[in-house]
Amino acid sequence: MATNYLQYNFDTDTVTYPSGYDSTKLNLGHLMYKRTNENGELYVSPLEPKFLRGYEVISVAPYSYPYQIDSLGSLKYDDDTIWLFYAGGGSQGTIAKRIFLATLKKSTNQFTEVGSIQVNYTPNNTHQCYTIIPSLELHTGGTITVSGSSVIGLGTTWLTDGVCVGNRIGFGSTNSLNITTWYRISSVNSDTSITISKEFSTDGDTSTLNITGATSYVIEDFRLIYFNYGAGTTTNRGISLTKGLRYELFTISSTSIPAGTTIDNIRACYRILDSATTSATFSPIGGVLMDKTSFTNQDLYSLTYISSTNISIQKFNIRSSLTLTAGRSNSPFIFTTGSQAHGGTNIGGFIPMVTDYNNNFYVTTNTRICRIPISGITASSTTFIVDSMVENPPGTSTTYPLSSQLFGGQYLRQANKFYISHSQGTIRNYVTSYVVSGQFDRPIHINDQTQQGTYLVDKFDNLTTNFLSLSEYPYYTDGILFLVRGTATNNNIIYTLPIEADEDYHTITNSCVITPELTTLSATSYNKVYADVDMFFNKDQRFYIPRETYDIYYRTSGITTDTGSWSLVPTSGQISGSSNSIQFKLTFRTAGLYTIPCRIKGIILSYQSNDIPKSLPFYDPSLKFTDKTSNIFSWRQNSEFTNTIPNLNINIYDTSNNLLLSDSVSGSTSGIWEYSNDDGNIWNSWSSSANTTGNYIRYSASTLSASGLIIKPILFI
Repeated sequence: MATNYLQYNFDTDTVTYPSGYDSTKLNLGHLMYKRTNENGELYVSPLEPKFLRGYEVISVAPYSYPYQIDSLGSLKYDDDTIWLFYAGGGSQGTIAKRIFLATLKKSTNQFTEVGSIQVNYTPNNTHQCYTIIPSLELHTGGTITVSGSSVIGLGTTWLTDGVCVGNRIGFGSTNSLNITTWYRISSVNSDTSITISKEFSTDGDTSTLNITGATSYVIEDFRLIYFNYGAGTTTNRGISLTKGLRYELFTISSTSIPAGTTIDNIRACYRILDSATTSATFSPIGGVLMDKTSFTNQDLYSLTYISSTNISIQKFNIRSSLTLTAGRSNSPFIFTTGSQAHGGTNIGGFIPMVTDYNNNFYVTTNTRICRIPISGITASSTTFIVDSMVENPPGTSTTYPLSSQLFGGQYLRQANKFYISHSQGTIRNYVTSYVVSGQFDRPIHINDQTQQGTYLVDKFDNLTTNFLSLSEYPYYTDGILFLVRGTATNNNIIYTLPIEADEDYHTITNSCVITPELTTLSATSYNKVYADVDMFFNKDQRFYIPRETYDIYYRTSGITTDTGSWSLVPTSGQISGSSNSIQFKLTFRTAGLYTIPCRIKGIILSYQSNDIPKSLPFYDPSLKFTDKTSNIFSWRQNSEFTNTIPNLNINIYDTSNNLLLSDSVSGSTSGIWEYSNDDGNIWNSWSSSANTTGNYIRYSASTLSASGLIIKPILFI
């Protein structure tokens, strides 16, 4: 009976799991990637955290240094790219509000600052920004022909649908990703006529533009919404709606966006109110934008801070035509609820309202998260809150003290969980199901007090997301949690955290890696599964920190159809059974103390077989110290075992695979085992502790009879 080894190093083609499942390829689920490390080794892991300190990239004048980021918003531009918008939520006097854009490209894990715009709002004093909601819709209906700057539509409804001056248009496709040349919409003349122009150096020249026939097109209707609480007076409050935007406006020098006047659907910032007066009668601090039902109908719900214990909700059609007076309009307003006590103490000031996939709204207060079914949001209602999840840590308050400082609850849509941060950073954050009664699921993050300027130190691969006793502002999109520390210091950093890739949710989110079907012909029994894992980051011995853990599953049936059940490999690595093939599934912890997942570089399976054993991959044959005449066989160690060197075995065969000799380190009866740590100058008695790359080992057979034969020595466990 021989011990064989199956080694897989993720060196096969990849497919997307589960939609493209293929048992012959490496299947990568939600937020899973195959990459190459600094040593050229392949590894798999979830999307790894990145960080961005935006004010180091872009000058933030006229703001004082450093610029405090605490308002976030994001949208999924395509399957690979997330646009993240951010600004300071606090008062900035009479100056324009500066809103920044960064992009996260998941395939390359690049988190990049793009630029900013400066939004002018009437009135500008105490101009605040709570809950940025970006909106990107595509006009693609009908077809077009183009002559110079004139675009004529067939079957189009541009004026009716509120196409905005300032948005960009591209020709030849209805997919933005296929457009290489954009043009600015400079006027919308009718449902079937618009005028275009060149706005940026990358835009096309309209002087000789000629497109005939029924050609497809795409217009990106890009808008930003945020809620201006305007602390101190309702004269300043309202919803800020900025239309006519395009990606290229976000520049290093920052593009100024004018305040609206009397003209709708142009590049401008409009103030949306609930009354026809210059003052708002509501105090917006957050909201939820629903999916549009048409280009003229899209519901926006606004949350109003009534008092420390009461809230109300307003409903707007944010795509209705604006009847404007000095840049303000109440024409989108539909109704307001009455006031209802939420049962908590004070309401969080950052992103306090989110929605789940059933269109239940949730409002974060300092002591609870309240659930509000959309069906209960009606005019004058005072009973829209139906139940609450009250702060109750795992193990109750006898394990983790109550904080009464819950803050910024975010709904993780695919995992169906909530991420809850704290407003003072003195208590751990949580990931939990919504539980009306009962305890939160689990704590997350750790306050390790690592200062965030330390990324300048050599050997620092990543920064930890510890909260440094500060508030943390979260925002969720497409499996990624964006998290920023609330402080006007260099600790004010945005992080990208793959929260939803956590192994606890992988059966829901499909956040896993599944290997191809791996052949184990002639296996009589499986022994042990080994993983080659990078388990630390910041590897300098003064700073190294453990990555999160992982699990390995295996199955031997239902592989081709992806229907077989999985068995968890225990921590010992010992598994049972045997088959002609096996498949592995890897899952990763990402919602832990540091949220930085481990990297898995390979899997090795040892198994008993009737075949000739395979040579142990930890050693390379060495002709330098092999002497067949003297029956001496040597190997050089090429990598280290996790602990000490296990018991080694040697089988020596002739060319017909007849076994000539079999021996082992443990209880050797047919030869002598030795090692050398000085390139063969001195050979020492065998030691399993001599586990060092570059060492040589040799076996001197005393009973071998192989005179005149070609022989094959196999070293195995």
